[in-house]
Amino acid sequence: ANAAQRVTQRLAASGPGSWVFQKTLYAIDRPRFRMSKGRPSGPGLLAGLPVIMLTTTGAKSGLPRSTTAIDPSR
Repeated sequence: ANAAQRVTQRLAASGPGSWVFQKTLYAIDRPRFRMSKGRPSGPGLLAGLPVIMLTTTGAKSGLPRSTTAIDPSR
């Protein structure tokens, strides 16, 4: 990670920073991830973290639910 990415990682690890990222970045990132067909996304570029689109099926509704997640294999 470069210097800007390390600063972003530290900010995201703080309480207020994680709240801001959770409320804004992921809401923006989900449609952007779909439109770019999986190319590097906001958190991936800003923080240097690998991001995946995680899709699960609702237990009662059976509808697919998607969210972005940090790739745990890294």
